[in-house]
Amino acid sequence: MKKLVKSILILSLTSISTFAQMGGPGGWGGGGGDRRAGQSTQMGGFPGMRNQQQNQEALEVGDGKIKGSLIDSLTKKPVEFATIALYRKADKTKPVDGTMSDDLGKFALKDLPDGEFFLKISFIGYEDKIISLPTTAKALKKMSFENIVMSPSSKLLEEVTVTGQKSLLEDKVDRLVFNAEVDKTSQGGNAGDVLRKVPMLSVDLEGNLSMRGSSNVRVLINNKPSTIMASSVADALKQIPAEIIKTVEVITSPSAKYDAEGTAGIINIITKKNNLQGITGNVNLAAGNRGSNLFGNVNWRQGKFGITTSGGGNMFYNPSEVTGLQRTTRESITTVTRQFSDNFDNGLFGNWQIGSDYDFNTKNSISTSVRFGRRQFNNTQDFSSNTTINDVLIRSTTNDITNKNQNSNVDANIDYIRKFDNAQKEFGIITQFSQSNSDNSFKSIGETQTIENPNLGNTRELTYQMDFQTPISKSQLFEIGAKNIYRNIHNEFKYLFNGAISEDVRLQPDDLDYLQNVTSGYMSYTYTSSKKFTFKPGLRYEYTLNDVKLQSKGNLNVKDYGNFIPSLQLSQSLGGGKTLKASYNRRIQRPSLRNLSPNVNISNPENQTQGNAELLPELTNSYELSFSAFKKATSVNMSVFFRDTKDNITQIRTVTNTGGILTQFQNAGTARSYGLNIFGSTRITQKWQVNIGTNIFYQNLSTGTVSNSGVVVDGNFFLMGQLPKDWAFQAFGFLRGPQVQPQGRQAGFGTFNMGVRKDFKKKNASLGVSVDNPFTRGLRFVSTFDSPSFGLFQENENLRINRGVRLTFSKQFGKMSFGSNRSRKRVNNDDTKQDDSGMQGGGMSPRN
Repeated sequence: MKKLVKSILILSLTSISTFAQMGGPGGWGGGGGDRRAGQSTQMGGFPGMRNQQQNQEALEVGDGKIKGSLIDSLTKKPVEFATIALYRKADKTKPVDGTMSDDLGKFALKDLPDGEFFLKISFIGYEDKIISLPTTAKALKKMSFENIVMSPSSKLLEEVTVTGQKSLLEDKVDRLVFNAEVDKTSQGGNAGDVLRKVPMLSVDLEGNLSMRGSSNVRVLINNKPSTIMASSVADALKQIPAEIIKTVEVITSPSAKYDAEGTAGIINIITKKNNLQGITGNVNLAAGNRGSNLFGNVNWRQGKFGITTSGGGNMFYNPSEVTGLQRTTRESITTVTRQFSDNFDNGLFGNWQIGSDYDFNTKNSISTSVRFGRRQFNNTQDFSSNTTINDVLIRSTTNDITNKNQNSNVDANIDYIRKFDNAQKEFGIITQFSQSNSDNSFKSIGETQTIENPNLGNTRELTYQMDFQTPISKSQLFEIGAKNIYRNIHNEFKYLFNGAISEDVRLQPDDLDYLQNVTSGYMSYTYTSSKKFTFKPGLRYEYTLNDVKLQSKGNLNVKDYGNFIPSLQLSQSLGGGKTLKASYNRRIQRPSLRNLSPNVNISNPENQTQGNAELLPELTNSYELSFSAFKKATSVNMSVFFRDTKDNITQIRTVTNTGGILTQFQNAGTARSYGLNIFGSTRITQKWQVNIGTNIFYQNLSTGTVSNSGVVVDGNFFLMGQLPKDWAFQAFGFLRGPQVQPQGRQAGFGTFNMGVRKDFKKKNASLGVSVDNPFTRGLRFVSTFDSPSFGLFQENENLRINRGVRLTFSKQFGKMSFGSNRSRKRVNNDDTKQDDSGMQGGGMSPRN
């Protein structure tokens, strides 16, 4: 690993150095400088500028230039470090570009497009200066900006801040955007706490994620996959601090440009970026009785080159109590098992990232990044079990069980982007290497026997991707691309009973090697009429090569397969802030390591679990119709959907020879969902906003031997407001109904939190306190699985003690000005099915 990391760092730095020497007008077809290189990278006493930058929109490239200088009207001396902000006349609330004056009062803006703009020049102690600009670059060149006179104010101006409150939700053409940076109650939490508040998503207390009732969701980080997600999305979400998340994008109907993985859709977590010039950073820390974290980042940007590094970690400590009852019948023998467990979960999660980017000119850029992650999760149990056969006690055991869930991962990227004179024309080459090492072992110490199950996994991915898009006309866009993913999954495991290899044929040492190569290509066409009708068809083809070998059985018969993936998106603006959308797409879901691993988990001998190395992929057809409306301070979104899945990967429970239960993954029949999503947002007053949402869907699961159906309902509300003297209040509540499973129902639950925060604007800092579930000691939920045809009944009651309080602190620092706001391409391996049950089979287990 050390050699690998060293090689990646050397490669990244060498790439930047080599390409930098090749930059310039001749080498990369560019010419011109970086629009936002600016004249100054220093900025003092202007914390409000940061808020403006976060709201800054991307600006198209043009030929306009402005060079000027500022002088004091009384002393005739230069005015240094003043803010020069460029605004559109149509939107005077946020700047689209800007810079700072240097120590000689000089400033410059480059590559400005034609249009209606104005400059706003401001600095503490001076009156604002507003300058209207001509609409063309040719006229702009004739205008002089030298020695602009700044008049002292009769009183000191307060710092420049944006007082408007950003909307928590945004409904865009192809996705729903949750602006997580607006939510302050999640500070000190993790990504699961953030996603729980997003409409259409559900996150249970273990962190298992689902969208509209399906766990087949692909999670991306900054538009690219990560092997951090390879073994368990639930555990990966705990590794991501809530403070670093800027937005969460929910894409229910992805276009052909996205990989076909994720039958329910795609969730894209966008982390906060800082494109300000100079040195900037922030520190966030939180401490509480159920968890604590520390996170920080430092960013440096000078002109065309920037480096960013961030890192931190979080820990949690959570007790729980679990009781279980299961009854099985086999050949007229009834076995009843009653179990109890005192659990304690404690985990330490950390990640660190370093990245760099360089703009050779306005048309060519390269970026590199390396991300490291570490998960150290341990679950300890004081476990007891009593088993009777036909009402006669035959077994009574107590065990001390320790479960490991450890993972280390690395992602390395090198990406090149080529832009053209037409802002919509773009070409990108993207590469990524990912590796994840996992340890999911357990040790059970009983009165007469110690059982150990070393269970190690490794996943490697190498991805190459090319994308090209070009406008055919002002109303038409054509996209084409190709991609290849080479994936190698390895899993080795064994069982030791009192230090010796087990004699049980099912528990013999074994190795799984799963080689997979996915090659794909796509094309997409977009037409937008003058009447705001959008038509976007697309077609993707993916061919998957598989080579699967199990040491005990040799090569397994896992066939290669090819899939055509069509998609269609329609959108019509109805005027008055109303939009109607319809979509169709086909999605595929390949099994993950957790689904595939043949290792039999017997940490609970009466409730065992096992994967299946011969699983086939799922194939889903999705249809959706939605309507959204916005008027003044209120927005409403309603959508209906239908999802039809073949070869559904699900868990099936059967009775073992000893009267226990074995839960295995199988391609079991079909899954159909019909649903309705409604959510709305309104400003009660200028400073108070409330959001309410609900998901209602009917689910029908059929495996050929068993079937189950039912209605599932969940909902949430979010209240936030500004109080006097820079105080703020937020509250959130969530309720999820029981989930339909082929052989029963998985428990529902509810959660509530609220918090207050005090902002110290002059210090660029904030202090807050929040409480989780203050009105109850813990959350109690019951899962029931009743399958008479299989001769089994299982019920589990889990009391999760999670009443908590935490104190949060945030501090921003640095001197900065406007920086680059260029878009970056990223790899999207929308891949592999995620297990929403933690491979526990629904019974008494290490992680219930």
